[in-house]
Amino acid sequence: MMSSAETLVQEGLLPEDSSKRHYNFPLGFEGALPADMETLIFLKSRLPVGAGFGVIHEDFNSFRFLAGALAMGARCIRVGFEDGGVYAPKKTATTNLELVRKAAALVEDLGLELMNIEEARSYLGVLK
Repeated sequence: MMSSAETLVQEGLLPEDSSKRHYNFPLGFEGALPADMETLIFLKSRLPVGAGFGVIHEDFNSFRFLAGALAMGARCIRVGFEDGGVYAPKKTATTNLELVRKAAALVEDLGLELMNIEEARSYLGVLK
């Protein structure tokens, strides 16, 4: 994945400045690397200096992995029923909004700041 990004840098399709690049790690999906801290530590160690990262993980059943990713510097996390609706042992969300609120609370509880829509679009390079 990251070597492919470096090829795109050499081809002029991604910025040379690694601080302007963001890598999303899709973990836990069938055929993908596992969604665990060992994998995330390895992937983060392979990032170019200054590059940002985020995680998407399939079938999560608590926010522990997301908390670990945020503590390691993840700038983006994804939550929603498509990834799993259980946010703590024996606690299942009834709406996506509930998952988003729990994730937002986690971010703030860790002393981090939430991005507003404009900040997120700018960070990810989304034009509209």
